[in-house]
Amino acid sequence: MSPTGTASMVERLQRILANRLRFTADLTLHPEILATALLPPVVILGLPRVGSTKLHRMLAASGSFQDPLFWQVFNPARIPGATSSEDPRIAEAQRYVAWRNSTNPAANAAHHIAVHTVEEESFLLEFSFETMYPMAFARADSYYEWIQQRDRNYTYEYLAQLLKYLQWQFHRERPKPWILKSPPNLGFEAQILRSTPGARFIMSHRDPVTIVASIAAVVKQSRKLYAEQFDAHAIGRWCLREFSTAIHRHMAWRKANPSIPVLDFAYEEIERKPMDVVKQAYDFLGLELTAGVSASIQDWLESDRHGTADMRHEYSLDACGLTAEQIQREFSEYTTTFDRYLS
Repeated sequence: MSPTGTASMVERLQRILANRLRFTADLTLHPEILATALLPPVVILGLPRVGSTKLHRMLAASGSFQDPLFWQVFNPARIPGATSSEDPRIAEAQRYVAWRNSTNPAANAAHHIAVHTVEEESFLLEFSFETMYPMAFARADSYYEWIQQRDRNYTYEYLAQLLKYLQWQFHRERPKPWILKSPPNLGFEAQILRSTPGARFIMSHRDPVTIVASIAAVVKQSRKLYAEQFDAHAIGRWCLREFSTAIHRHMAWRKANPSIPVLDFAYEEIERKPMDVVKQAYDFLGLELTAGVSASIQDWLESDRHGTADMRHEYSLDACGLTAEQIQREFSEYTTTFDRYLS
């Protein structure tokens, strides 16, 4: 890690620990937080780089769900003594986004973050200290091997508590289902259902040979925020291991729970026929797709088309030291089962 990267990582860990302490303090003052009822969330599953971010933000634009905004998941706990008319957590999120963009603009091209935009709950999972998410920012092999032995029930119990806390803060009067999406969730559907009963699952699919190199490139750009040197091939090997393992867990869960419905989509459907995907999702969730909801989503699609036109995310298998044959071998069961979504 670079000297400035080390300081930034210390700051990251201190922010996580401070939020845990503030959350604990609020629970002491307001024990009713944990009694908050969560409606069954909608959880978008899938490997990274499968159009899930677009689907997440598209559905969040509908107004039908509670969408976790970046500044809220970055600092979910209230700051004691804050009296400003604008929550000081917003300014802290703005500083982070500005630092990220200036330190490595390519990280934003790989995954765009904005202060008031819906964001993955990966940031919330990080508060449990039992998720693979820190590996996106630094190589921590012993930590990674340790979490392989954890059942992750605590991770999702803590996530549910934080979702209750955020609902208590921002959606107390008119609660809606949370709309969630985070690559670390893949393969932990049983834990999600245990902590948030009734969760509904939507999954996007894309050929792993196409996306694994892109995943590795995203991790590389994230690590550049903190690292002076890194091994791009080691990142590629880690991505192949992490996400092939996640897919195997997911496949095992599906086989063991054939009665639990999952709505599947192809990446190409999300890209080429987004409103058809929205209609299918609303039918699956038992929601009415009104003209107003459709208009809100169309407005978001139009703004997204213009807002991301100049972003380029570059990657290749050679750069991460992997071959198509390696990827095909590790994902063979998945590609055979979901072949109709991958062509």
